[in-house]
Amino acid sequence: MSKKILEELLVLIEDFIQWAPPPEQNYLRQRSHKIHTMIYPKKKAVKKEKEPFRKPTILEVTQYCLSRKNDIEPQAFLDFYESKGWKVGNSAMKDWMAAVRNWERRDQPPKRRSGRFTPEISVQEACPEPEGETGVPDNISEMIKQKGLK
Repeated sequence: MSKKILEELLVLIEDFIQWAPPPEQNYLRQRSHKIHTMIYPKKKAVKKEKEPFRKPTILEVTQYCLSRKNDIEPQAFLDFYESKGWKVGNSAMKDWMAAVRNWERRDQPPKRRSGRFTPEISVQEACPEPEGETGVPDNISEMIKQKGLK
């Protein structure tokens, strides 16, 4: 059957489903689905074959680091992963460029969260050193003398 005829049949079945008794509605929905899949078949996802991992050259790492404007030493990067057998943990490395980006993040100072409390005064300003010889504020030492506890 041609696609146009199937589309018209599909529209008729969809309209008829509304008026059909409940037992026949399921049957018509199944037929409608079958016709729909005949008109619009599912496309199978084509898996893109990934290239196997290839060790980068010093030139490739240097160019990538220069393009990212980072301070990573390309030879140190290559030496590190060469000593590890180009593994990250127990898994084989898949993307050396992602490893360079991780090195960039590792070398950056940690960012402060925006929701954290940051005091406007220092601890020394908030809690000044105690006054007097005893290391206790003057008014407390006077209270102790008045009570005769000293």
